[in-house]
Amino acid sequence: MDILTLILLLALGYLSKHLGYLNGESAKHFLRYVFYIGFPALTFYSILNLNFTLTTLYLVIANILLTILLTHIAIIIGQLLKLPPKELGTFIAISVIMNYSVIYVFGYKLFGELGLSYMAFFTFGHTLSALTYTYMVIKRYNPDTVYDSWFKMVWDILTVPLVLSVILGVTANLLELSLPAIVLEVIQMLGNSSIPVVLVALGLLIEFKEVDKWALAGSLLRVVGGGLLGALIAYILPIDDPIQKWTIIIGGMAPVGFMSAVYSEIENLRPKMAANAISISLVLSIALLSLLSIIGEMMGWW
Repeated sequence: MDILTLILLLALGYLSKHLGYLNGESAKHFLRYVFYIGFPALTFYSILNLNFTLTTLYLVIANILLTILLTHIAIIIGQLLKLPPKELGTFIAISVIMNYSVIYVFGYKLFGELGLSYMAFFTFGHTLSALTYTYMVIKRYNPDTVYDSWFKMVWDILTVPLVLSVILGVTANLLELSLPAIVLEVIQMLGNSSIPVVLVALGLLIEFKEVDKWALAGSLLRVVGGGLLGALIAYILPIDDPIQKWTIIIGGMAPVGFMSAVYSEIENLRPKMAANAISISLVLSIALLSLLSIIGEMMGWW
């Protein structure tokens, strides 16, 4: 999906609300469909088609490190700012969760098919860590969530459809299991439906009347902080391929992911704050990555 398509789908949701066709309640139903059906199907299908090798393992590790670091930096910043629980949970979500669409576009634009495949492994690391570890952290800030034991919390996380799709996808991939063509076709169709649905839902949640200051802060941490941490991780890991290094840096500058709004809705946090951050970070990420592309071409980096 290119950037223009993404913007048009967001605009469709925004206009549908202002024309009275859809409303905030519609967005809730759309996001629940994506959380329980669409994204799990998309995740399972994507993992099923990855070709795991030792050389691409560092890309997976890089994003796991990036996700864990950003999660704890967001917690520290949120506590220093004394954010209320719902705002803090949403702040963590928007500071960590990535929108893959933008970085896939730039990965392909700069490095072609190789860049696209490298970005797939990088984002797989995010899928593994953000859907499990970060979600477990975010879930703690749901005022209705009470756990008597860590076992129940871990069990609840492992039985989330998105997490199950990762477990099943990795298992099927490593065991080289083949599913019937009709089953794969249905899974692919359900997965493909999730992106336009979530974009229309986010368009319904977007408000341009004011910029939420915490949404802005989270967007800066996600895009700028993510890029700087990505550069540090790329430098530390024993990676020789310069394209892999740039994949980590460019991937680190991803805008706020749609799942931040989904998590915020499901966990009774602040979905409008998340939607605001998605809008802000989208503009910020595209602007900074475009600038980086121009500088890179001028400097002969690619």
